Amino acid sequence: MSTELPIGGVCRLPDRGVIRASGADAASFLQGQLTNDVASLDAGSARLAGFCSAKGRLQASFVVWRPAPDEFLLSCPREILAPTLKRLSMFVLRAKCKLSDASDEIAVFAVAG
Repeated sequence: MSTELPIGGVCRLPDRGVIRASGADAASFLQGQLTNDVASLDAGSARLAGFCSAKGRLQASFVVWRPAPDEFLLSCPREILAPTLKRLSMFVLRAKCKLSDASDEIAVFAVAG
């Protein structure tokens, strides 16, 4: 007897926001700031990654995906998006990478089933 429930569907996650990192140096910039390898991330894949303080404390966790060679999207809770974006922007310096809030352009959904 099967105990699996037939669950299937899609729902929007309105509490998730999206940070866009774009530019020629986006991969190398994020590679140096996040806890997972994003430079080798290919289209159609996603990874979990974290952003830590200098003391190693986790400040934010993301689901990261790469829709284009020079663009990454980082999904995180909306409540921490603004301070995380501000903190990440402090480290861009001379890198050819632009960080922006793409939450109004990109909706995040969950798929079940």
